[in-house]
Amino acid sequence: MRKSLFCFLYALPVWAVGQLPSTLENASYRHYDRYLYSSGTFHTSVKPYLMDQVDTIVDLDTLFRIKTNSKLVDIAFNRSWVKMNKKDFWATADPYINGEVGKQDSSALTKISTRGFIVRAGIGNKVAVVSTFTENQAVYNDYRRQTITSLGVIPGDGNYKGFKSNGFDWGESRAVVSYSPSRHFNFQLGTGKNFWGDGYRSLFLSDVSPAYPFFKITTDFWHIKYVNLWGQFTDLKSEQISKEAGFNKKWGALHYLSWNAAKWLNFSLFEAVMWENADSAGYRGFDFSYANPVIFYRPVEFSNASPDNVLMGASTKITIMKNYILYGQVLIDEFYLKYLKKDQDWWSNKYALQLGYKIYNLLDIKNLDVQSEYNMARPFTYSHWTSLQCYGNFNQPLAHPLGANFNEAIIIGRYHFDRLFFEFKYILARYGTDSGAFNSGHNIFRSYTDGRRDQGNFVGQGVANKLTQIDANVSFLINPASNMNVAVGITRRENTVGTKVTKTNLVYVALRTSLENLSIDY
Repeated sequence: MRKSLFCFLYALPVWAVGQLPSTLENASYRHYDRYLYSSGTFHTSVKPYLMDQVDTIVDLDTLFRIKTNSKLVDIAFNRSWVKMNKKDFWATADPYINGEVGKQDSSALTKISTRGFIVRAGIGNKVAVVSTFTENQAVYNDYRRQTITSLGVIPGDGNYKGFKSNGFDWGESRAVVSYSPSRHFNFQLGTGKNFWGDGYRSLFLSDVSPAYPFFKITTDFWHIKYVNLWGQFTDLKSEQISKEAGFNKKWGALHYLSWNAAKWLNFSLFEAVMWENADSAGYRGFDFSYANPVIFYRPVEFSNASPDNVLMGASTKITIMKNYILYGQVLIDEFYLKYLKKDQDWWSNKYALQLGYKIYNLLDIKNLDVQSEYNMARPFTYSHWTSLQCYGNFNQPLAHPLGANFNEAIIIGRYHFDRLFFEFKYILARYGTDSGAFNSGHNIFRSYTDGRRDQGNFVGQGVANKLTQIDANVSFLINPASNMNVAVGITRRENTVGTKVTKTNLVYVALRTSLENLSIDY
Protein backbone atom coordinates (compact mmCIF):
# COMPACT_ATOMS: atom_id res chain seq x y z
CA MET A 1 0.00 0.00 0.00
CA ARG A 2 1.25 3.45 -0.82
CA LYS A 3 2.39 5.32 2.28
CA SER A 4 2.08 9.00 1.63
CA LEU A 5 0.12 11.79 3.20
CA PHE A 6 -1.52 15.15 2.76
CA CYS A 7 -4.25 17.32 4.20
CA PHE A 8 -7.93 17.45 3.25
CA LEU A 9 -8.50 13.90 2.04
CA TYR A 10 -11.43 11.79 2.94
CA ALA A 11 -11.34 8.22 1.62
CA LEU A 12 -9.49 7.12 -1.46
CA PRO A 13 -9.46 3.56 -2.67
CA VAL A 14 -7.10 1.58 -0.45
CA TRP A 15 -4.33 1.47 -3.04
CA ALA A 16 -3.90 5.24 -2.75
CA VAL A 17 -4.49 5.97 0.91
CA GLY A 18 -1.16 5.38 2.63
CA GLN A 19 -0.17 7.90 5.29
CA LEU A 20 -2.72 10.54 4.24
CA PRO A 21 -4.59 12.71 6.72
CA SER A 22 -8.37 12.67 6.68
CA THR A 23 -10.43 15.78 6.10
CA LEU A 24 -12.02 17.91 8.83
CA GLU A 25 -15.52 17.39 7.49
CA ASN A 26 -18.64 17.31 9.63
CA ALA A 27 -18.55 14.16 11.76
CA SER A 28 -21.74 12.96 10.04
CA TYR A 29 -19.58 12.12 7.05
CA ARG A 30 -16.53 10.83 8.90
CA HIS A 31 -17.83 7.31 8.69
CA TYR A 32 -14.96 5.57 10.41
CA ASP A 33 -15.09 7.38 13.81
CA ARG A 34 -17.07 4.64 15.53
CA TYR A 35 -14.43 2.05 14.66
CA LEU A 36 -11.55 4.22 15.87
CA TYR A 37 -13.17 5.01 19.23
CA SER A 38 -14.03 1.37 19.91
CA SER A 39 -10.49 0.18 19.07
CA GLY A 40 -8.98 1.41 22.34
CA THR A 41 -5.63 2.10 20.66
CA PHE A 42 -6.26 5.03 18.32
CA HIS A 43 -5.37 8.64 19.20
CA THR A 44 -8.80 10.02 18.33
CA SER A 45 -8.18 13.59 19.50
CA VAL A 46 -5.55 14.41 16.84
CA LYS A 47 -7.21 15.40 13.58
CA PRO A 48 -6.66 15.13 10.64
CA TYR A 49 -6.11 11.41 11.17
CA LEU A 50 -3.30 9.56 9.42
CA MET A 51 -5.07 7.20 7.07
CA ASP A 52 -2.50 4.41 7.21
CA GLN A 53 -3.32 4.20 10.92
CA VAL A 54 -7.06 4.24 10.17
CA ASP A 55 -6.46 1.34 7.76
CA THR A 56 -5.23 -0.83 10.62
CA ILE A 57 -8.65 -0.44 12.27
CA VAL A 58 -11.16 -0.44 9.40
CA ASP A 59 -11.09 -1.11 5.66
CA LEU A 60 -12.50 2.15 4.25
CA ASP A 61 -12.81 0.79 0.73
CA THR A 62 -15.56 -1.63 1.81
CA LEU A 63 -17.72 0.61 4.03
CA PHE A 64 -20.13 1.94 1.40
CA ARG A 65 -18.97 0.26 -1.77
CA ILE A 66 -21.63 -0.63 -4.33
CA LYS A 67 -20.79 -3.88 -6.10
CA THR A 68 -20.89 -3.31 -9.83
CA ASN A 69 -19.23 -4.36 -13.07
CA SER A 70 -20.00 -1.01 -14.67
CA LYS A 71 -17.11 1.45 -14.84
CA LEU A 72 -19.51 4.42 -15.01
CA VAL A 73 -21.40 3.29 -11.90
CA ASP A 74 -18.11 2.70 -10.11
CA ILE A 75 -16.88 6.23 -10.94
CA ALA A 76 -20.20 7.85 -10.02
CA PHE A 77 -20.79 6.05 -6.74
CA ASN A 78 -17.57 4.48 -5.44
CA ARG A 79 -14.26 6.07 -6.38
CA SER A 80 -12.51 9.23 -7.49
CA TRP A 81 -13.60 10.56 -10.85
CA VAL A 82 -10.05 10.60 -12.21
CA LYS A 83 -7.26 8.36 -11.00
CA MET A 84 -3.85 7.23 -12.17
CA ASN A 85 -1.69 4.52 -10.63
CA LYS A 86 1.81 3.97 -11.99
CA LYS A 87 4.87 2.26 -10.56
CA ASP A 88 6.18 5.21 -8.52
CA PHE A 89 3.35 7.70 -8.93
CA TRP A 90 -0.37 7.94 -8.25
CA ALA A 91 -2.87 10.77 -8.66
CA THR A 92 -6.59 11.40 -8.29
CA ALA A 93 -8.91 14.31 -9.05
CA ASP A 94 -12.40 15.00 -7.72
CA PRO A 95 -14.87 17.89 -7.83
CA TYR A 96 -15.15 20.28 -4.90
CA ILE A 97 -18.68 21.69 -4.99
CA ASN A 98 -21.37 23.19 -2.82
CA GLY A 99 -24.59 24.24 -4.49
CA GLU A 100 -27.20 25.37 -1.98
CA VAL A 101 -30.57 27.09 -2.21
CA GLY A 102 -32.34 28.17 0.97
CA LYS A 103 -35.08 30.41 2.23
CA GLN A 104 -35.41 32.09 5.62
CA ASP A 105 -39.02 32.93 6.44
CA SER A 106 -40.31 35.63 4.05
CA SER A 107 -36.88 36.83 2.89
CA ALA A 108 -35.50 36.31 -0.60
CA LEU A 109 -33.70 33.10 -1.54
CA THR A 110 -30.21 32.33 -0.27
CA LYS A 111 -27.96 30.94 -2.99
CA ILE A 112 -24.47 29.45 -2.67
CA SER A 113 -22.34 28.31 -5.60
CA THR A 114 -18.95 26.71 -4.97
CA ARG A 115 -16.99 25.17 -7.84
CA GLY A 116 -13.54 23.73 -7.58
CA PHE A 117 -11.39 20.66 -7.49
CA ILE A 118 -9.16 18.61 -5.26
CA VAL A 119 -6.10 16.97 -6.80
CA ARG A 120 -4.07 14.45 -4.87
CA ALA A 121 -0.79 12.85 -5.89
CA GLY A 122 1.98 10.73 -4.42
CA ILE A 123 5.56 10.23 -5.53
CA GLY A 124 7.16 7.03 -4.33
CA ASN A 125 6.11 5.90 -0.86
CA LYS A 126 7.22 8.96 1.13
CA VAL A 127 6.11 12.15 -0.63
CA ALA A 128 2.60 13.38 -1.39
CA VAL A 129 1.01 16.62 -2.55
CA VAL A 130 -2.58 17.87 -2.41
CA SER A 131 -3.99 20.99 -4.03
CA THR A 132 -7.52 22.35 -3.65
CA PHE A 133 -9.07 25.37 -5.28
CA THR A 134 -12.59 26.79 -5.01
CA GLU A 135 -14.35 29.78 -6.51
CA ASN A 136 -17.37 30.89 -4.47
CA GLN A 137 -20.31 33.24 -4.93
CA ALA A 138 -23.11 33.54 -2.42
CA VAL A 139 -26.15 35.69 -1.75
CA TYR A 140 -27.08 35.28 1.91
CA ASN A 141 -30.56 36.46 2.77
CA ASP A 142 -30.52 34.84 6.20
CA TYR A 143 -28.78 35.22 9.57
CA ARG A 144 -25.40 34.42 8.02
CA ARG A 145 -25.33 37.82 6.31
CA GLN A 146 -25.29 39.61 9.67
CA THR A 147 -22.47 37.37 10.91
CA ILE A 148 -20.36 37.95 7.81
CA THR A 149 -20.79 41.73 7.82
CA SER A 150 -20.04 41.81 11.56
CA LEU A 151 -16.87 39.71 11.24
CA GLY A 152 -15.74 41.23 7.94
CA VAL A 153 -14.84 37.73 6.70
CA ILE A 154 -16.55 34.58 5.47
CA PRO A 155 -16.59 32.27 8.53
CA GLY A 156 -14.03 29.54 8.03
CA ASP A 157 -12.88 30.89 4.65
CA GLY A 158 -11.55 34.44 4.98
CA ASN A 159 -11.58 37.65 2.96
CA TYR A 160 -14.24 38.46 0.33
CA LYS A 161 -15.34 41.07 -2.19
CA GLY A 162 -18.77 42.19 -3.33
CA PHE A 163 -20.82 40.14 -5.77
CA LYS A 164 -23.60 41.82 -7.74
CA SER A 165 -25.74 44.10 -5.55
CA ASN A 166 -25.77 42.16 -2.26
CA GLY A 167 -23.62 39.09 -2.63
CA PHE A 168 -20.20 37.84 -1.62
CA ASP A 169 -17.40 36.56 -3.82
CA TRP A 170 -14.29 34.77 -2.60
CA GLY A 171 -11.77 32.22 -3.73
CA GLU A 172 -9.71 29.81 -1.70
CA SER A 173 -6.64 27.80 -2.52
CA ARG A 174 -4.96 25.30 -0.20
CA ALA A 175 -1.97 23.06 -0.75
CA VAL A 176 0.09 20.74 1.45
CA VAL A 177 3.30 18.83 0.80
CA SER A 178 4.00 15.88 3.06
CA TYR A 179 7.01 13.71 3.75
CA SER A 180 7.06 10.48 5.79
CA PRO A 181 10.62 9.20 6.28
CA SER A 182 9.46 6.35 8.55
CA ARG A 183 6.45 5.03 10.42
CA HIS A 184 7.49 7.09 13.47
CA PHE A 185 7.62 10.52 11.82
CA ASN A 186 5.76 12.56 9.25
CA PHE A 187 6.14 16.18 8.25
CA GLN A 188 3.57 18.50 6.69
CA LEU A 189 4.14 21.92 5.17
CA GLY A 190 1.31 23.91 3.66
CA THR A 191 -1.91 25.81 4.29
CA GLY A 192 -4.76 24.11 6.09
CA LYS A 193 -6.55 23.48 9.39
CA ASN A 194 -6.12 21.24 12.43
CA PHE A 195 -8.41 20.06 15.23
CA TRP A 196 -7.31 18.76 18.64
CA GLY A 197 -9.95 17.19 20.84
CA ASP A 198 -12.69 14.56 21.03
CA GLY A 199 -15.61 16.98 21.21
CA TYR A 200 -17.85 18.70 18.73
CA ARG A 201 -16.00 21.83 19.84
CA SER A 202 -12.38 22.16 20.88
CA LEU A 203 -11.00 24.50 23.51
CA PHE A 204 -7.43 23.86 22.27
CA LEU A 205 -7.44 24.12 18.47
CA SER A 206 -10.40 23.86 16.11
CA ASP A 207 -11.37 24.29 12.44
CA VAL A 208 -13.43 27.44 13.07
CA SER A 209 -11.07 30.01 11.57
CA PRO A 210 -9.84 30.19 7.95
CA ALA A 211 -6.91 28.04 6.85
CA TYR A 212 -3.39 29.19 7.76
CA PRO A 213 0.19 28.37 6.72
CA PHE A 214 1.77 25.79 9.02
CA PHE A 215 4.60 23.32 9.49
CA LYS A 216 3.79 20.23 11.50
CA ILE A 217 5.79 17.30 12.87
CA THR A 218 3.93 14.24 14.13
CA THR A 219 5.84 11.63 16.12
CA ASP A 220 4.44 8.19 16.98
CA PHE A 221 6.10 5.81 19.42
CA TRP A 222 4.92 3.34 22.04
CA HIS A 223 1.45 4.53 23.20
CA ILE A 224 2.24 8.18 22.49
CA LYS A 225 1.47 10.59 19.67
CA TYR A 226 3.30 13.94 19.87
CA VAL A 227 2.46 16.84 17.56
CA ASN A 228 4.47 20.03 17.01
CA LEU A 229 2.80 22.75 14.98
CA TRP A 230 4.11 26.17 14.00
CA GLY A 231 1.70 28.49 12.21
CA GLN A 232 1.41 32.01 10.86
CA PHE A 233 -1.90 33.73 11.50
CA THR A 234 -3.55 36.90 10.21
CA ASP A 235 -4.73 39.82 12.33
CA LEU A 236 -7.30 42.26 10.92
CA LYS A 237 -7.92 44.30 14.08
CA SER A 238 -4.60 46.08 14.52
CA GLU A 239 -3.53 48.97 12.30
CA GLN A 240 -1.56 47.89 9.26
CA ILE A 241 2.09 48.86 9.15
CA SER A 242 1.48 49.97 5.56
CA LYS A 243 -1.06 49.23 2.84
CA GLU A 244 1.69 47.66 0.78
CA ALA A 245 2.56 45.25 3.60
CA GLY A 246 -0.92 43.68 3.61
CA PHE A 247 -2.64 42.36 6.72
CA ASN A 248 -0.64 42.14 9.93
CA LYS A 249 0.71 38.72 10.86
CA LYS A 250 1.37 36.86 14.08
CA TRP A 251 2.92 33.52 14.91
CA GLY A 252 1.97 30.54 16.98
CA ALA A 253 3.83 27.48 18.27
CA LEU A 254 1.74 24.61 19.62
CA HIS A 255 2.45 21.25 21.26
CA TYR A 256 0.04 18.35 21.78
CA LEU A 257 0.96 15.13 23.58
CA SER A 258 -1.53 12.25 23.55
CA TRP A 259 -0.87 9.19 25.74
CA ASN A 260 -3.01 6.05 25.65
CA ALA A 261 -2.36 4.95 29.22
CA ALA A 262 -4.71 2.00 28.74
CA LYS A 263 -7.16 0.80 26.10
CA TRP A 264 -9.90 2.60 27.99
CA LEU A 265 -7.97 5.68 29.17
CA ASN A 266 -6.22 8.57 27.42
CA PHE A 267 -4.46 11.62 28.84
CA SER A 268 -3.33 14.56 26.73
CA LEU A 269 -1.38 17.77 27.34
CA PHE A 270 -1.53 20.97 25.31
CA GLU A 271 0.41 24.21 25.20
CA ALA A 272 0.58 27.13 22.81
CA VAL A 273 2.29 30.49 22.56
CA MET A 274 1.28 33.43 20.35
CA TRP A 275 3.51 36.35 19.45
CA GLU A 276 3.30 39.30 17.08
CA ASN A 277 5.29 39.55 13.88
CA ALA A 278 6.38 43.11 14.69
CA ASP A 279 6.19 45.01 17.97
CA SER A 280 7.16 48.44 19.27
CA ALA A 281 10.82 47.44 19.07
CA GLY A 282 10.50 46.67 15.36
CA TYR A 283 10.28 43.57 13.20
CA ARG A 284 10.39 40.32 15.16
CA GLY A 285 9.31 37.59 12.74
CA PHE A 286 9.57 33.94 13.68
CA ASP A 287 11.07 33.65 17.16
CA PHE A 288 13.49 30.72 17.17
CA SER A 289 13.22 30.58 20.96
CA TYR A 290 10.05 28.57 20.26
CA ALA A 291 11.55 26.35 17.55
CA ASN A 292 12.63 23.60 19.97
CA PRO A 293 10.02 20.82 19.57
CA VAL A 294 10.35 19.46 23.12
CA ILE A 295 10.58 22.64 25.18
CA PHE A 296 8.07 24.08 27.65
CA TYR A 297 6.89 27.48 26.47
CA ARG A 298 6.21 29.19 29.80
CA PRO A 299 9.91 29.31 30.92
CA VAL A 300 10.92 30.49 27.43
CA GLU A 301 8.28 33.19 27.52
CA PHE A 302 9.53 34.29 30.94
CA SER A 303 13.13 34.44 29.70
CA ASN A 304 11.90 36.67 26.85
CA ALA A 305 10.64 39.17 29.49
CA SER A 306 7.12 37.66 29.25
CA PRO A 307 5.91 39.50 26.14
CA ASP A 308 3.78 36.69 24.67
CA ASN A 309 0.51 34.86 25.22
CA VAL A 310 0.90 31.32 26.55
CA LEU A 311 -1.95 28.84 27.00
CA MET A 312 -1.80 25.42 28.64
CA GLY A 313 -4.30 22.60 28.90
CA ALA A 314 -5.03 18.97 29.66
CA SER A 315 -7.65 16.55 28.46
CA THR A 316 -8.83 13.01 29.05
CA LYS A 317 -10.95 10.35 27.37
CA ILE A 318 -12.50 7.35 29.10
CA THR A 319 -13.95 4.50 27.02
CA ILE A 320 -16.49 2.17 28.62
CA MET A 321 -17.51 -1.06 26.88
CA LYS A 322 -16.14 0.30 23.59
CA ASN A 323 -19.23 2.35 22.64
CA TYR A 324 -19.48 4.73 25.62
CA ILE A 325 -16.98 7.59 25.65
CA LEU A 326 -16.52 10.30 28.25
CA TYR A 327 -14.21 13.19 27.39
CA GLY A 328 -13.17 16.56 28.70
CA GLN A 329 -10.74 19.46 28.34
CA VAL A 330 -9.34 22.04 30.75
CA LEU A 331 -7.58 25.11 29.35
CA ILE A 332 -5.72 27.67 31.44
CA ASP A 333 -4.80 30.97 29.87
CA GLU A 334 -3.75 32.81 33.00
CA PHE A 335 -4.53 32.83 36.72
CA TYR A 336 -3.18 33.92 40.08
CA LEU A 337 -3.50 31.14 42.66
CA LYS A 338 -4.12 33.49 45.59
CA TYR A 339 -7.02 35.12 43.72
CA LEU A 340 -8.30 31.78 42.46
CA LYS A 341 -8.58 30.55 46.03
CA LYS A 342 -10.28 33.55 47.57
CA ASP A 343 -11.72 35.53 44.64
CA GLN A 344 -13.17 33.64 41.67
CA ASP A 345 -14.21 36.95 40.10
CA TRP A 346 -10.70 38.33 39.55
CA TRP A 347 -10.37 39.27 35.85
CA SER A 348 -7.17 37.30 35.19
CA ASN A 349 -8.57 33.96 36.33
CA LYS A 350 -8.91 32.94 32.70
CA TYR A 351 -9.78 29.33 31.98
CA ALA A 352 -12.15 27.17 29.93
CA LEU A 353 -13.79 23.78 30.56
CA GLN A 354 -15.36 21.06 28.42
CA LEU A 355 -17.22 17.92 29.46
CA GLY A 356 -19.02 15.56 27.11
CA TYR A 357 -19.92 12.04 26.13
CA LYS A 358 -20.54 9.98 23.00
CA ILE A 359 -22.60 6.83 22.68
CA TYR A 360 -22.36 4.66 19.59
CA ASN A 361 -25.16 2.19 18.78
CA LEU A 362 -27.51 3.62 21.40
CA LEU A 363 -29.91 1.01 22.87
CA ASP A 364 -28.07 -1.55 20.72
CA ILE A 365 -29.51 0.04 17.59
CA LYS A 366 -26.83 -0.14 14.93
CA ASN A 367 -25.60 3.25 13.68
CA LEU A 368 -27.73 5.25 16.14
CA ASP A 369 -25.34 7.66 17.87
CA VAL A 370 -25.76 10.38 20.49
CA GLN A 371 -23.36 13.08 21.64
CA SER A 372 -23.81 15.68 24.36
CA GLU A 373 -21.37 18.36 25.41
CA TYR A 374 -20.96 21.32 27.77
CA ASN A 375 -18.46 24.12 27.13
CA MET A 376 -17.56 27.15 29.24
CA ALA A 377 -14.95 29.90 29.03
CA ARG A 378 -14.41 32.66 31.60
CA PRO A 379 -14.24 36.30 30.51
CA PHE A 380 -10.97 37.39 28.82
CA THR A 381 -9.83 33.81 28.12
CA TYR A 382 -7.73 33.63 24.91
CA SER A 383 -7.37 37.44 24.82
CA HIS A 384 -4.21 39.51 25.39
CA TRP A 385 -3.15 43.11 25.63
CA THR A 386 -3.12 43.29 21.81
CA SER A 387 -5.07 41.44 19.13
CA LEU A 388 -1.70 40.54 17.62
CA GLN A 389 -1.22 38.10 20.49
CA CYS A 390 -4.75 36.88 21.11
CA TYR A 391 -5.63 33.29 20.21
CA GLY A 392 -7.38 34.12 16.96
CA ASN A 393 -6.99 34.22 13.20
CA PHE A 394 -8.76 36.33 10.55
CA ASN A 395 -11.25 37.77 13.08
CA GLN A 396 -12.24 34.30 14.30
CA PRO A 397 -11.12 32.32 17.35
CA LEU A 398 -8.68 29.46 16.95
CA ALA A 399 -10.65 27.51 19.55
CA HIS A 400 -14.37 27.91 20.32
CA PRO A 401 -16.41 30.06 17.89
CA LEU A 402 -18.00 32.04 20.76
CA GLY A 403 -14.61 33.29 21.94
CA ALA A 404 -14.96 33.69 25.71
CA ASN A 405 -17.46 34.64 28.45
CA PHE A 406 -19.98 31.93 27.53
CA ASN A 407 -21.77 28.73 28.57
CA GLU A 408 -22.89 26.27 25.91
CA ALA A 409 -24.79 22.99 25.85
CA ILE A 410 -24.97 20.75 22.75
CA ILE A 411 -26.99 17.62 21.96
CA ILE A 412 -26.48 15.74 18.69
CA GLY A 413 -28.26 12.64 17.40
CA ARG A 414 -27.18 10.78 14.27
CA TYR A 415 -28.43 7.70 12.46
CA HIS A 416 -27.64 6.22 9.10
CA PHE A 417 -28.99 3.32 7.10
CA ASP A 418 -26.64 2.36 4.31
CA ARG A 419 -26.06 5.70 2.50
CA LEU A 420 -29.04 7.52 4.00
CA PHE A 421 -28.10 9.85 6.90
CA PHE A 422 -30.20 11.64 9.51
CA GLU A 423 -28.90 14.27 11.92
CA PHE A 424 -30.48 16.36 14.68
CA LYS A 425 -28.55 19.03 16.58
CA TYR A 426 -29.61 21.28 19.45
CA ILE A 427 -27.42 24.10 20.75
CA LEU A 428 -28.12 26.43 23.67
CA ALA A 429 -25.57 29.16 24.39
CA ARG A 430 -25.57 32.04 26.85
CA TYR A 431 -22.92 34.72 26.64
CA GLY A 432 -22.31 38.36 27.46
CA THR A 433 -21.20 41.05 25.01
CA ASP A 434 -19.75 44.52 25.55
CA SER A 435 -21.93 47.32 26.85
CA GLY A 436 -20.67 50.76 25.82
CA ALA A 437 -17.12 51.20 27.09
CA PHE A 438 -17.41 48.17 29.40
CA ASN A 439 -15.34 45.19 28.25
CA SER A 440 -17.29 42.03 29.03
CA GLY A 441 -14.38 39.75 28.04
CA HIS A 442 -16.33 38.12 25.19
CA ASN A 443 -14.43 39.59 22.24
CA ILE A 444 -11.00 37.96 22.35
CA PHE A 445 -9.64 40.50 19.85
CA ARG A 446 -10.25 43.43 22.23
CA SER A 447 -7.37 44.27 24.54
CA TYR A 448 -7.97 43.09 28.08
CA THR A 449 -6.53 46.40 29.29
CA ASP A 450 -9.38 48.30 27.63
CA GLY A 451 -12.55 48.93 29.68
CA ARG A 452 -12.30 45.97 32.05
CA ARG A 453 -12.97 45.81 35.76
CA ASP A 454 -10.49 43.94 37.93
CA GLN A 455 -13.02 42.30 40.24
CA GLY A 456 -16.63 41.21 40.05
CA ASN A 457 -16.28 39.37 36.74
CA PHE A 458 -18.53 36.40 35.96
CA VAL A 459 -19.53 34.28 32.97
CA GLY A 460 -22.29 36.01 31.05
CA GLN A 461 -21.51 39.54 32.25
CA GLY A 462 -22.35 42.45 29.96
CA VAL A 463 -25.33 42.49 27.60
CA ALA A 464 -27.08 39.12 28.01
CA ASN A 465 -27.24 37.00 24.84
CA LYS A 466 -29.09 33.72 24.46
CA LEU A 467 -28.81 31.64 21.33
CA THR A 468 -30.96 28.59 20.68
CA GLN A 469 -30.47 26.70 17.43
CA ILE A 470 -32.03 23.49 16.18
CA ASP A 471 -30.73 21.84 12.99
CA ALA A 472 -32.27 18.79 11.35
CA ASN A 473 -31.24 17.36 8.02
CA VAL A 474 -31.49 14.27 5.85
CA SER A 475 -28.83 13.46 3.29
CA PHE A 476 -27.90 10.77 0.82
CA LEU A 477 -24.24 9.92 0.29
CA ILE A 478 -23.58 9.72 -3.46
CA ASN A 479 -19.84 9.06 -3.52
CA PRO A 480 -17.73 8.36 -0.39
CA ALA A 481 -14.45 9.14 -2.21
CA SER A 482 -15.35 12.85 -2.28
CA ASN A 483 -18.16 12.82 0.30
CA MET A 484 -20.54 14.03 -2.40
CA ASN A 485 -24.06 14.10 -1.02
CA VAL A 486 -27.44 15.67 -1.52
CA ALA A 487 -29.09 17.10 1.60
CA VAL A 488 -32.27 18.83 2.70
CA GLY A 489 -32.57 20.47 6.11
CA ILE A 490 -34.11 23.07 8.36
CA THR A 491 -32.51 25.40 10.89
CA ARG A 492 -34.66 27.02 13.58
CA ARG A 493 -32.90 29.80 15.41
CA GLU A 494 -33.86 32.09 18.29
CA ASN A 495 -31.44 34.85 19.23
CA THR A 496 -32.09 37.06 22.27
CA VAL A 497 -29.96 40.16 22.83
CA GLY A 498 -31.00 41.99 25.97
CA THR A 499 -34.79 42.14 25.64
CA LYS A 500 -34.87 41.86 21.82
CA VAL A 501 -35.83 38.43 20.48
CA THR A 502 -35.25 37.41 16.85
CA LYS A 503 -36.72 34.13 15.56
CA THR A 504 -35.82 32.69 12.17
CA ASN A 505 -36.44 29.52 10.18
CA LEU A 506 -34.12 28.53 7.34
CA VAL A 507 -34.99 25.69 4.93
CA TYR A 508 -32.34 24.56 2.46
CA VAL A 509 -31.44 21.93 -0.13
CA ALA A 510 -27.85 21.31 -1.19
CA LEU A 511 -25.62 19.23 -3.42
CA ARG A 512 -22.11 19.27 -1.99
CA THR A 513 -18.84 17.48 -1.40
CA SER A 514 -18.44 17.67 2.38
CA LEU A 515 -14.66 17.96 2.44
CA GLU A 516 -14.72 20.49 5.28
CA ASN A 517 -16.98 21.42 8.16
CA LEU A 518 -19.98 23.22 6.65
CA SER A 519 -21.79 23.74 9.95
CA ILE A 520 -23.51 27.12 10.32
CA ASP A 521 -24.06 27.10 14.10
CA TYR A 522 -22.59 30.52 14.87
